[in-house]
Amino acid sequence: RNRAKDGSIYWVDTTIVPFLDARGKPRQYMAIRYDITARKAQEQQLQDQAALAAVGEFAAVVAHEVRNPLAGIRNAVQLIASDLPPASESVGLSHEIVARIDSLNAVIGDLLLFARPRTPSLAPVVVHTLLNDVASAFSQDPAMQHVAVTLTGPADLAIDGDQDQLRLVFLNLLVNAGQAMEGKGSLTMTIEDVGRNVAIVIGDTGPGIPVELREKIFEPFFTTKHRGTGLGLPTVKRIVDAHRGTIAIDDRPGGGTRVRVVLPKGQ
Repeated sequence: RNRAKDGSIYWVDTTIVPFLDARGKPRQYMAIRYDITARKAQEQQLQDQAALAAVGEFAAVVAHEVRNPLAGIRNAVQLIASDLPPASESVGLSHEIVARIDSLNAVIGDLLLFARPRTPSLAPVVVHTLLNDVASAFSQDPAMQHVAVTLTGPADLAIDGDQDQLRLVFLNLLVNAGQAMEGKGSLTMTIEDVGRNVAIVIGDTGPGIPVELREKIFEPFFTTKHRGTGLGLPTVKRIVDAHRGTIAIDDRPGGGTRVRVVLPKGQ
């Protein structure tokens, strides 16, 4: 496993042959190397498919055996709360129970979304309009009231994409950035015309992501948060991949993290 000058990873199958001198000691070596990057990628794809199949089976069980009973419990708690005196301490407790149930339902939803991805329904999407809507939805979150969001770039660039799925991608990226900044700081979204593609660069003023973690953050169930499933960014990557795009993370000049999403322009 090696790293190229551009930072990409490649794999080689290497055989090292020694040349011996008259005393039988190695005087030099010859290395025969075969690039097996494509083969390793195929092996990883097969492993991912097997893991995904297992997750899918597990998700089906969870949806049936957990989600349905949770809905009944939630309704029962709300019904009980409606019969309580408004000043009762139990009203607050019932609201807390409902909130915990909703949180658990959100975890199950993340699991189902990752395990059973939907094929993108492609249609023309104006990138600036999409990101403006995402920024508005993000700013309505009370926890993000102190995060300033700036959107710059051409207003007419369009891609062929699934608007709902892409909205999920960029809202997830904004929320992750806002949480990294602990709800205080600034976010920039920049749209760039890069030939046949459109690049969307999201930068934050948070602490940044250590280099050793950048290759893991797109792995399912990997998370650095105290709470969460670790499926948000893997789901983001799967959606970007399904749109024939790429996503990469690096440091932002001046501090923070920069996420670059590249998607093909509309035909």
